[in-house]
Amino acid sequence: MSVVTWLVIPALSALLYWSRALPGKGWKAALIKLLLVVSVADWLTFATVKNIYPTLEWMWKAVGLAPNIYQQYAAASAGYALAGVVLHLLLTATGLCRAKVRDVPAPHLNEKAKTWASAAFAAALFLFNFVRIFDNNFWGDEAFSIRLAKMSVPEMLQATAEDVHPPLYYLFMILGYRCFGNAAWGYHLISVLACAALLAAAFFWVRKRFGTTAFVVFAALSTLMPTAFRNNVEVRMYSFAALFVTLAYISFYEILNFGKKSAYAAFTVFSLCAAYTHYYALISVGFLYLVLLWLAWRKRLTVRPVLIACGATVVAYLPWLFMFIQTMKRTAESFWIAYVPSFGDGLNSVFEQQSAWLNTLFQAMLIAALLWSLRGNIQAWLMKTPCSWSDLAVWFVAGMLMLAGTILTGVAVSTLVRPVFLLRYLYPVCVTSWLLFAVLLSRVPLRRAASLLVVLSLLLVQLPADLRTYRADLEEETLREYTLQQNQFDSDTVLLTDISHFSWTILSYYYPENENKALNMDESLEPQRQYALFLSAPLTEEQSEWLAEQGRAAAPAPFEGLLGTSTVYIYKVQ
Repeated sequence: MSVVTWLVIPALSALLYWSRALPGKGWKAALIKLLLVVSVADWLTFATVKNIYPTLEWMWKAVGLAPNIYQQYAAASAGYALAGVVLHLLLTATGLCRAKVRDVPAPHLNEKAKTWASAAFAAALFLFNFVRIFDNNFWGDEAFSIRLAKMSVPEMLQATAEDVHPPLYYLFMILGYRCFGNAAWGYHLISVLACAALLAAAFFWVRKRFGTTAFVVFAALSTLMPTAFRNNVEVRMYSFAALFVTLAYISFYEILNFGKKSAYAAFTVFSLCAAYTHYYALISVGFLYLVLLWLAWRKRLTVRPVLIACGATVVAYLPWLFMFIQTMKRTAESFWIAYVPSFGDGLNSVFEQQSAWLNTLFQAMLIAALLWSLRGNIQAWLMKTPCSWSDLAVWFVAGMLMLAGTILTGVAVSTLVRPVFLLRYLYPVCVTSWLLFAVLLSRVPLRRAASLLVVLSLLLVQLPADLRTYRADLEEETLREYTLQQNQFDSDTVLLTDISHFSWTILSYYYPENENKALNMDESLEPQRQYALFLSAPLTEEQSEWLAEQGRAAAPAPFEGLLGTSTVYIYKVQ
């Protein structure tokens, strides 16, 4: 029954309110009240599950402690059921106000209802992402972020200069480490705060400029899409890069439509933040600067503020520009990426999800909505007649240029120089593409039907997939805890591994008191020291012979466990 609460009931309720059906008289009001009763009854039924505690952290831990699958599902759904109850209470209360307050026009109350409903919808989706911060199972790059968070600022700058990413995100990580200490949830919290800021910006700006429909679609995409569900809590810089690129794109709209100094200042600041967060975010906002220069050259914009914005950006990025050039030279010689995604792969990554048909549907809807919005310009171009481009049309084209240009740049550099392009690097520009998609849908015929199709498709298809991902995370977390409990070592034990990211970051995170090294069978073991092996596969005959030559032997049977999202075979060396 809980699936009705956290999925079907909120969706139906939102549908009724979105269609301007406030609680009043008639069958719609009766249906709303029935849904509310079912929500309350459903939540009260599952609220008695043994291990549910008052706080989110304990409630989510209860999922792993519940004795059977049914109670695990009940514990996980209780929070959503409660959110559904709150949503219905808010909407019903708004409807009751309509019946009592005679001096307030009905349309105004309808807007208030839609505002509350959209806010509650976005809050529930954010909660669905937020609860994942209590995971303590990190992969290699996340553990690297944590290592830098524990450094001083000068040490971090040196370390990231030797790596391949700018420093701004790591400054946030250092701040988070000093505020929350060495807590796994604290590291995740830094990333999820960027998601919260993105939703807040969309709530105030997208609703104001394009309406509630566009905001609801964007909120659903930026929290339920699989790349968003991963990056919103991952201990990496992608959620912040997406935030800054999107804010720069929003500021670009303000420049086109109003041309205020504050818009230029905001655009410059957010673009710089994007550039100092990820190099592919720098590429994305760089295409917006090209459009600005083109518009100034065409006299669509005043030249002076455009040049000031461009000059200020270059000057402010000069301190890191030398590091950027050095990084490009170093990666051209030794970067580890072997596969270069194609342009088509990049386009598919925008709506990439487990359901191929949904990916295709969203792509088709994006293209159709874009063509519809630009139909006048396209017709004029085909007929070779003069046509002025509206500011909104320029904004649409700039958004598509960001996406296509970022992909083409990554493919071109990787093909001509050396592979330096991964699909996950596109996540920031994917988020701006989702914003563009949401706005385009809000301007086509049957806009409500199209928007509802997107939102309900995500709720019915992608939300269950995300829930399965969360359950898999819980299983991995349980296995990781058991692995650490069963494999405790004295501080003088040296950990040897043939897994590259284990020797790079993972072992130093989970075993900070122990020295760890990459397994090298050309070296000899020190006679007086204890050793343990962390291997990617069971011990080979060659490895056994090497240990025998050292007068050592591994335990007859390994412990097969999980660390850092990887299966590992652990041997105690005797």
